[in-house]
Amino acid sequence: MIEIKDTKNILKSSNIILICLIVFLCAYLYIIDPIITGDGHEYLGMTASFFNHLSPDLQEKDIVLRNYIENENGIHFTSDCDYNGYFKSTNGSYYSWHFWIYPLINLPLFSLFHFLEVNELRCFQITNSILLIASLITILFCFKNNKQKIIMASFSAFSPILLYVNWPHPEVFSYSFIIMAISFAIRKNYKISVLMSSIASLQNPPIAIFTFYLIFIGWKEKMWNLKELLLLLFISVISILPYLFYYINYHTLSLITYTGIASSAYVCFNKILSLFFDLNFGMIVYVPVLVLISISSLFLSIKKKDTKIHLFMRSTHLDSTHM
Repeated sequence: MIEIKDTKNILKSSNIILICLIVFLCAYLYIIDPIITGDGHEYLGMTASFFNHLSPDLQEKDIVLRNYIENENGIHFTSDCDYNGYFKSTNGSYYSWHFWIYPLINLPLFSLFHFLEVNELRCFQITNSILLIASLITILFCFKNNKQKIIMASFSAFSPILLYVNWPHPEVFSYSFIIMAISFAIRKNYKISVLMSSIASLQNPPIAIFTFYLIFIGWKEKMWNLKELLLLLFISVISILPYLFYYINYHTLSLITYTGIASSAYVCFNKILSLFFDLNFGMIVYVPVLVLISISSLFLSIKKKDTKIHLFMRSTHLDSTHM
C-alpha cells in the first residue's frame, strides 16, 4: 500500500512539474518580447531563406523579409550587416557558417505566423518551448526510478536553460535533444538515443563524442553484436551532414574552422574564466539550481531517516506488545 501511495505521489509531482513548466513558458512568452541576440540575425535569415525558396542560401528577397521582421520588432541592422556570418560558396551562393537544421525546425511555425500575420520572430521562442516540454515528457516516460525521475525532471524544467528560451539560437535545441538522448539511454533504447544525440550534434558538432559513447554502451548492452554496432553507426550517419554540406560547397569540413574563428589564438585566461563566471553561458548560472537540489536532497534524506525511525519505533512497540 505504501509503495502504491508513493507511486501516486510521484506521478502527481511529475504532473505538477510539467504543468508548472507549461504555465511558466506561456506566461514568459506572453510577457517577454522576442529579441535578436548573438547570431540570431543569421538564424532568422536562414529561416527566411527556407520560407522563400526552401534552401538556406541567402538571397535579396530573404534580406528584405528579415529586415522587415526586425524593423517591426524595433531591431535595426545597417546594410553592411546583411551578409554577416555568410560566405560565398563555390557555386556563388551565400551560406552561413552555422548549420541550418535549427532554422529548418523553426520553419513550420514561421510559415504559420507569416500567413496569420503574427510576429514571425516569436517562432523561435515557441519552438524552443515545445522542444523543452518534449524533453520533459521524455524524462517522465523513460525514467522508471521515481526519485531519478523527479530529480531529472526538476533539473530539466527549472534549469538555467530557461534563460535561453527567448533566444533565436540553438542552445535549447541542443539541450532538449541531449536530454531526450539521455532519457532513452536510461530506458536502454539506444537506437533512439543515438538518433537524438546525432540530431543535437548537427548544431553542436562536439556532441558527436557523446554519440559515440552511446554507440559503445549500446553495442556493449547487446554483447558486442556486430549487427547492432553497424545499425547504431548507420543511425548516427546524420551527424556527418554538416561536414558533407560544407565540403560540397566550400571544399572544407568546417567553415568556422576554415575562417579561423575557432583558432587556438582566441584561447586565453579570460575566455577560460568565462566558462565558469560569464552570466550568459558560464557555469555560475547553475549555482542556484545546485543549491536548491542540495537543500531538497537534505530534506528528503532527513524525511527518509525520520520515516525509518518511526517504523523502527512502531515495530519495537508491536514486539513489546506481543511479549
